[in-house]
Amino acid sequence: MIKILLCTDGSPTALKAARLLVSMQLVEQAEITLLGVNEEKGTAASITSSFEQIEALLGGARPGWQRM
Repeated sequence: MIKILLCTDGSPTALKAARLLVSMQLVEQAEITLLGVNEEKGTAASITSSFEQIEALLGGARPGWQRM
């Protein structure tokens, strides 16, 4: 099994990285950890929203996936 760490700060660039995973067809065989990076106070909501968007883009959260 492939292990992938996908970092997000809530930006559109993080969604591009998730789209790249889809295009490379790595989602089905991967254990994915989403890591939220928060440089400013008060951006936790945008990180949570980004997690949800990325999981939806990847076809929904699966067992073995984590949010950190």
